[in-house]
Amino acid sequence: MVVFFAVLIALAAFIAVLNFNALRIKTPELSKEKKQLSVEVDTELAAENLSKMIQCKTVSSKNEEEIEKEEFEKFRALLPELYPKVYEKSEKKDIAGGLLFRIKGKSQASPAVLMAHFDVVPVDAEKWDADPFGGEIKDGFLWGRGTLDTKCSLFGIMESAEVLLSAGFVPENDIYLSFGCNEEVAGNCTPEIVKHLKENGVSPAFVLDEGGTILSSNSKYFPHDIAVVGIAEKGPMDVELTVRGESGHSSQPPVHTAVGKLAKDICRIENRQFPMRMNYAVTHMLKALAPHTPYIGKLILGNLWCFSPLIKAFCKTNKTSAAMFRTSMAFTQLEGSKGANVLPGEAKAIVNIRLAEGETPSSAIEHMRKAAKDPELSFRIVNYSNATPSSSAKGKYWEAICDCVEKNFSNTVVSPYLMMGGTDSRFFNEIASEIYKFAPTLTGNGLLKTIHSDNERIRTDNIEPLIGFYTDLMRKL
Repeated sequence: MVVFFAVLIALAAFIAVLNFNALRIKTPELSKEKKQLSVEVDTELAAENLSKMIQCKTVSSKNEEEIEKEEFEKFRALLPELYPKVYEKSEKKDIAGGLLFRIKGKSQASPAVLMAHFDVVPVDAEKWDADPFGGEIKDGFLWGRGTLDTKCSLFGIMESAEVLLSAGFVPENDIYLSFGCNEEVAGNCTPEIVKHLKENGVSPAFVLDEGGTILSSNSKYFPHDIAVVGIAEKGPMDVELTVRGESGHSSQPPVHTAVGKLAKDICRIENRQFPMRMNYAVTHMLKALAPHTPYIGKLILGNLWCFSPLIKAFCKTNKTSAAMFRTSMAFTQLEGSKGANVLPGEAKAIVNIRLAEGETPSSAIEHMRKAAKDPELSFRIVNYSNATPSSSAKGKYWEAICDCVEKNFSNTVVSPYLMMGGTDSRFFNEIASEIYKFAPTLTGNGLLKTIHSDNERIRTDNIEPLIGFYTDLMRKL
């Protein structure tokens, strides 16, 4: 009987703790009214300026012969026409085809960097509903390659700087505007800009690049937009797997060829995915979303110490959410013999891995080696970058981003998140610690899927708050 009552008391205490933690989470009021911005924007003129940028066919390529260099020159020549005050009031340097502006502040102690890139990926014009380089405005959108990735950010930064500098604005600290020209092909522009800053003793206190956007929830249980701000990136790694076999004529094959052996190894590896872990970015994302969920959501998300196994099990069923919790892997290339009737002496595969924070190239290979259980399987790292460390989801700069979103976008929750893709901002980890990845673009209702795809476009009602965001941010730096 004593044991029974002890268990009952323990259970009651357990339930009380769960409910206490849930009740501590208060639901803030989010305004659904249109925001009154702190800057006046001539939306028609601004849209025309962005349209002119889109009309420059700045498609990057790893093959220098495929690059239309005159289009890049056309873009660079356009900027001083659109933003004369920026060119007059700041120091400009051309670095490896990119542009670096320095807006001198009252102090050099805590410089900031606002980033974007003006190169874009190729298009298949026949699949578009508008000229991909026409900058056409129709149906409430401005259409064209780069409207979301990321001439929009460059445009917003330059529009804001032009307005502020025209009014005699002097920032508290130096602000650098870093615009790359070959981000889409992992080029050398941003690394050279970082090298220049490092050689000149510049250690940015804050960096903001592309990354997250403003998404629509479309759920009655979470009726808000979500501004997802990247605070870390996974590290890309390519690994080549090789299995040797008996070569010769295919009319006299062994039971298992090199291709068959490798296929079996791949299946074993895929069937043993990397473990799900609660990392810093995911933990703080869940904490940020918790106040805006129903009570059951607060009960679960307010007690991660208890319910994290349940959360991981649930998220494991969805490929997008699963990728946020673990190192991911995708086999993307296979190679056997050159002829259909030739037994391959070896078979090769390439696996693309995205290293989560805390994962190393050696630990990832060891995981695959144990999963394959094949002593004949060899591994070779083709290339890799480590995962970036997480920037803080609190403090001065995080609060600045949150405040600027709140001031310019209605009914929007700000949340940190882990980026699965890569950005040029990762190169700044060498000289900076607080690095964030976010563009204030509305990408709900299918717009996110147009990035790197057909019919990329930005809402025209996004132009005003986009400029407002960067204007308010510069005032805080």
